[in-house]
Amino acid sequence: MNTIESESSLPVPFIPKSINETIISDAEIAKRQAAIHKRRSEHDGQVLNVDICFYIDPAEIAYIPEAIRLQHLGAEKLDKQPLWGILLTFTSAELQHHQTDWIARIPENSDLTRRLKNKLLVPGTLPLDIPGYVFHAAPVPPRIDDNLGQFNQGDRMIFNGDGLIYRLNFENGQPHLKTRLMKTPCYYADLATQILPAYGKGLWPFLDGGMVRTSLLLGSRSQANTAFVVTKDQLIVTFDGARPTIIDPDSLEVLDAVGRSNEWLGLIPNFLIPRPLEQIFEPYSTNAHPVYDHSLPPDHPDANNLYAVNYSQGLTLLNLFSRLRKWFLTSWGRQGRVVTFPFGGFTDIVRYRSGQALDRWRMYLPGNEPVIVEQAAHQMALTEDYILVGDIAFELETSQIFGPFWFGNIRARLRQFQKEHRFLGKLTTVPLRLGNWLSTIFFKLVLPLSHANIYLVRRADLQQVQTGLSDRPGFFKLPVPIVATKITLPREVAHFVVDYHNPDGIITLNATHNVGWDVTEWIGEFDQSIHEKGLGQKLDQWISQRLFQIINWVKPLLQGKPAAIVNQIYNFLDRYQSLLIIKDLPDQRKALNKKELIGMSASPVDLNVLARYQIDGKTGTILKSTFLSEPGTTEAQGGRNTWSPSVNTARNLQREQASETATTIKNLYWMSWGHSWEMVPKRIYLAYKDRHVRTIPIAAMDAIDTDKPMTLLRLDTEQMAIVDSFEFPIGYFVRAPQFIPSSAPCPEGLDPSIHGYLCCAVLADDHQNLARDEYWIFHADDLKNKPIYRLSHPDVNLGLMIHSTWLPPEHMTAAQAKYSPEIRAEMRRHFIESDYQEFAAQHFCKQVNQLYQEVIAEHFIPQ
Repeated sequence: MNTIESESSLPVPFIPKSINETIISDAEIAKRQAAIHKRRSEHDGQVLNVDICFYIDPAEIAYIPEAIRLQHLGAEKLDKQPLWGILLTFTSAELQHHQTDWIARIPENSDLTRRLKNKLLVPGTLPLDIPGYVFHAAPVPPRIDDNLGQFNQGDRMIFNGDGLIYRLNFENGQPHLKTRLMKTPCYYADLATQILPAYGKGLWPFLDGGMVRTSLLLGSRSQANTAFVVTKDQLIVTFDGARPTIIDPDSLEVLDAVGRSNEWLGLIPNFLIPRPLEQIFEPYSTNAHPVYDHSLPPDHPDANNLYAVNYSQGLTLLNLFSRLRKWFLTSWGRQGRVVTFPFGGFTDIVRYRSGQALDRWRMYLPGNEPVIVEQAAHQMALTEDYILVGDIAFELETSQIFGPFWFGNIRARLRQFQKEHRFLGKLTTVPLRLGNWLSTIFFKLVLPLSHANIYLVRRADLQQVQTGLSDRPGFFKLPVPIVATKITLPREVAHFVVDYHNPDGIITLNATHNVGWDVTEWIGEFDQSIHEKGLGQKLDQWISQRLFQIINWVKPLLQGKPAAIVNQIYNFLDRYQSLLIIKDLPDQRKALNKKELIGMSASPVDLNVLARYQIDGKTGTILKSTFLSEPGTTEAQGGRNTWSPSVNTARNLQREQASETATTIKNLYWMSWGHSWEMVPKRIYLAYKDRHVRTIPIAAMDAIDTDKPMTLLRLDTEQMAIVDSFEFPIGYFVRAPQFIPSSAPCPEGLDPSIHGYLCCAVLADDHQNLARDEYWIFHADDLKNKPIYRLSHPDVNLGLMIHSTWLPPEHMTAAQAKYSPEIRAEMRRHFIESDYQEFAAQHFCKQVNQLYQEVIAEHFIPQ
């Protein structure tokens, strides 16, 4: 391996400092306000700069004159830690200048010459075979211009924020970026609680709790910041805690929601709460990945149908007791499970057809046992014969959501005390330790299940009955039941995809097992590094000695007692001791970088796994399973790794685009976020270190002392082998890769599934630690040649994109003809009048109707 030294040998932060811009510091508040304003900015067709990239491997470095290397490896150009060779980046003018200089002297027969000539054809532009539009969804930080206190009281995760949609398109080789905030009706209500005194006190304000934003009076925000689903004539943005949002792909304005509010069921059975007391923005548990089948002819009974999930775990007293039981068991190292009760809990499949009422089916297992989602139904998938609903490790815990309301003021006072009494030296750690204790006790991590349940429903069964429940469905008006088959995968799951083709009922499923990793957990302001002792080293040692004395004293008293009782006591004492002391920690591991990373999702405490399953759809039996994991610790592995595989992309299948013909996924691209100890809080390490399901032993985990880079992987699903990869330099944070099919004919012998490009959002810092965000374009069939183009603009500051999608040009042409400004405004008028007007007028708090009339209706309709 040839590593090129940068201008500085100092350690590089694993995550760019510019990512987290919501930690409010008195000394930097103006700077942060400016950064957040820039990140929330809306752009109209911003033309991006095109930088042309050339990867130079070690054998080719001699071709590059030293002066050129120095010029293009300066502070502003250098990738801080290139892993292999060097990456030269030129503007169009620079490239034209060098064509007649050193480039002409490179031997004709070298591979570098071929790569250079390919890019010299039309300098400064992108290839003309990159078609269509790439969409990304991202949460962006809230405004902090006013009412700073509410953000201090909140506990915001980086994935919580107003949805911002990015649309990147390619016209005549020039990239154009358009952005819009998702201004749903609750967006304007939220702004009112931030800047209007009449709505800024009491139960009105929205506060951040983990991944959601909630008001005790008004309800939960529909932030529309997560993923997309494309139907025949609509582009829909999704969010796990609200109805999907329909937007105009051209103007990017919000148009409507999927279904009316009275067609969706909230978390609490609606007959328990009188209508005037209900929250106007009622929270719904749904999924971020609905499904739609583009392959069906117009006369097919399932054509133009969008399927989603509406569910609740049940919030009755019995279920609350069960969830407390789960919290208690997992706190002491046992496997906790929610004991589900049918009262108040349900899992429904809903079907949406544009302009029609929702259809709804309630899922039951054989034997009439109701399907109750234990974690989150974040994802669905679709084959030609089946719909799959996943119960996966994406659970939003009640303590996270309501923590700011319970303890926000206490934590704000602890934070303020620490700021005002810094002169006290070591005593300033007291508020931090109290805050850590508060978080450890009341916001204890509830481990996800060590397996994943997926529920299978035959699509034919959904055509037999249409329920059409449009009149406020509820507990006493049950939807028609549908029988589901339960599939249990042996480890927790984050995301999965399936082949459309299921010959003889055999389903092929590709998944990532996020062992030792929960993306809904984040680095908090009171978290401790794994190097820190819980209550001080001397006190730790004293408590440890007393514990062993107690064990030795108790042991003879329990002789002859049932072994289960003795084991419970021993487990209790051992678990308590492990919460206080971590022994033999390698000194070379990075400490938690809390100052820069508050709000970021933590790194895993185990190596994650890519998996492929073949499942009998008739019985739910797993017929074959293959697993792949690579730690990226040897040069033979090329640095590639399967740490934190997050999202994936592939060429669309037949079900996802009408123009596609493929029915199986042959090449699947995964984005691995890598691993760094500076992103592992002590409480998360302790929760997972003794997990009974692990990929590598905890001793092997502890021995890892270097950062594992973010890596773009191409997985050959048939061989279950990583056949191509690109390792990003440390200090770059990479989001949401998206496959773009080439519009040029596929060369003979090339698999169509890799005939195209990949577009990634890359977040980084410049030499002044300011945001230097870019889009990187790769050849989908040649990641090893690194990015071929980097797109950027000084006025653009990208958000933390989650998911993405791609639309062909003809979809945009149809939208431009369909959605005139007058039609868009009329759709929004119908939206809020049918969903909120009567409800607001009946609300017990008369100011809610005032908010609707003077704020929501006034601003939402014209956008």
